[in-house]
Order: sequence, then structure tokens, then C-alpha cells
Amino acid sequence: MARYYFHVRWPGRKDDDPTGMWLADDGVARDYAEQLISEMKEGERHDPGLTMVVERAGTVLFTLQG
Repeated sequence: MARYYFHVRWPGRKDDDPTGMWLADDGVARDYAEQLISEMKEGERHDPGLTMVVERAGTVLFTLQG
């Protein structure tokens, strides 16, 4: 298990995840990030410039575009 951080970026704005979430592995973290982006697209927090940055132990693992 590792702690993953899900930071959200919009044009001109960022929302850092200060607490993170303990997950089993990188695949589970990617699935979770994809789910978060999907929920944001359905809600009012969606912006075409949305990017999710997933980090573990201070290292960026991947980014996803919303």
C-alpha cells in the first residue's frame, strides 16, 4: 500500500490534495483518478482544461486530462 495524492489543475487555478489516500497500487490509483474526473465532468466542477496530477512519494506518476 502507498499513499497517493490527487491534485486537480484548472487554467489559472490548482487544488492540491494535502492528505492523499492509501491505495493498493498504481493501477488502483489510476482507476480512482479516472472515476474522480468522470464525476467532475458530470458535476459543476468540470472545466475543459481540467488536469489531474497523481503523485506518490513526491513523484508524479501520471496526469489525466478531463
